[in-house]
Amino acid sequence: MIVVAAEPFDGDDGQALTAAYHAFARTRFPGDFDPTRGLPALHRDLVPPRGVFLVARDDGTAIGCGGLKTIETGLGEVKHMFVQPAHRGQGVGFKILTALEDHARERGMSRVVLDTSEFLPEAIALYGRSGYSAVEPYNDNHYATHWFEKHLTRMRGGGQSSSM
Repeated sequence: MIVVAAEPFDGDDGQALTAAYHAFARTRFPGDFDPTRGLPALHRDLVPPRGVFLVARDDGTAIGCGGLKTIETGLGEVKHMFVQPAHRGQGVGFKILTALEDHARERGMSRVVLDTSEFLPEAIALYGRSGYSAVEPYNDNHYATHWFEKHLTRMRGGGQSSSM
């Protein structure tokens, strides 16, 4: 069973998943991949009250991650989305993304944005299936070729749900 929960970005599993993403990116991006050129979130961005870092686990093993960073009041940015290749196609990325959106709502955010690259077509497909719409570039991430947003709406009865 896949469980997604908040964990420290600078913890062993957070750092291992981030390193795995960087290694994976080096296989996808042409030329040298330098993570510092991709506008990564910093530890302080991914801890409450500014944000959160989530780890997905399958029977206790860390298999994926994602972060949410506050850009400004009401606006968050999804960062560090990654699922180990052996666990893709099982809905793990969707579970992480949905949990990040829930955290955004809990923090009063009405919109989240993210960027990704043409060299990550699986990510582009996930965001499209999850209700994200293409927007004009909102940052100067060296590796980004696609920028997306999603407006988050409240459900009736005090709960909240995303718009699709």
